[in-house]
Amino acid sequence: NGVECFQCPMGRWTDQIDTVGVLNCQACPTGRWTNLTGTNGSSACFECPAGRWSGAIGAATEKVCIACGAGKSSEGSGATSDQACENCPPGRWSSKGAGSCMACPAGTWSNDI
Repeated sequence: NGVECFQCPMGRWTDQIDTVGVLNCQACPTGRWTNLTGTNGSSACFECPAGRWSGAIGAATEKVCIACGAGKSSEGSGATSDQACENCPPGRWSSKGAGSCMACPAGTWSNDI
């Protein structure tokens, strides 16, 4: 009705003026999310941290970022599938959601996962 402008909701953004309709607010791509409203650039979409991934589009919370399983890691941020989660090599280990595999300390060992 032209009496006010509405903010793009969480998970969406636009850098355009004269935007008509919420569907013209761009969704954050997979591997990214934002809990901010009224954002005017894709930089407002935060990457899932290392050790996590998301296939969701237009995500409004970091909770969509799924942790890599124990024995796996994902060093890069913004991963878009579980294929980014790689097995730890022999002699190394990780807990769930790890960004990198750690060496087994002296006196311990680990099998190939």
